[in-house]
Amino acid sequence: MDSVSPSTAAPPGWITVAVTAGVGIGVIPALLGAVVAVVGNALGGCEQFGDFGCGGFWVLGLLASPGGALGSALVAGITAVRMTKSSSSRREVWRRSLGLAFFSLFLSGPLSLGLLSLL
Repeated sequence: MDSVSPSTAAPPGWITVAVTAGVGIGVIPALLGAVVAVVGNALGGCEQFGDFGCGGFWVLGLLASPGGALGSALVAGITAVRMTKSSSSRREVWRRSLGLAFFSLFLSGPLSLGLLSLL
């Protein structure tokens, strides 16, 4: 049997990279909100949300999650398309696409919260 080496394998499609980044990175705000809620509850810092308490952090994470996922998927897809046009290896496409998608979360998460507050 002939095995295909990773360097000669075809690079992943942009849809595959975008979906993987959107699902994987879109979960981060929700998990971060849950962790902050647990830590805030343990330290007694949840009074700022009034009756809602530490659940406010969890809800903020859930609200930022869809926008963060869409932003990350968009960045990962664009990066994958641009990298497949050059002679990049499969591993390099995944690494750079997911890395840039992760860093885009720092912009897309707060931006989605800002847009939701306008609605």
